[in-house]
Amino acid sequence: YKGLLSRRIGLRYVNEINIEGENPFEWDEYINPDLTRIFSVTSVPKNIIRAFHNLEIKNDEIMLKFQYGMSNPDYPALIKKKIFVLDLDASFTGILKHHEIESYIIKQHTVIQNQFEFSITEKLREKFELN
Repeated sequence: YKGLLSRRIGLRYVNEINIEGENPFEWDEYINPDLTRIFSVTSVPKNIIRAFHNLEIKNDEIMLKFQYGMSNPDYPALIKKKIFVLDLDASFTGILKHHEIESYIIKQHTVIQNQFEFSITEKLREKFELN
């Protein structure tokens, strides 16, 4: 519908990274170590039942809500599964005409891709053939 005006558009990718391993908290070879520091906040990481961060970033007109960590599908049990989540939700709030929507979706995708690339290591790219 060409006369449609958009008030808000968004693009979201939820990446669930499952990797086999004995220690569910050893992520530094796959995930940027800056994102895994939460595991060192306690003297007994094996007792963690959930570890999740919420970061909001403004990139010009695009808002990025970045949630990452271990949500633990077995909560409130201890974390046993090696699953790390990178949840990237980009949005724009404002009036857009029909012909402007595609360019904002492309901008949102670029913001998400840049944050995703910053969040993972070369070893993860190789493992999942993301090169």
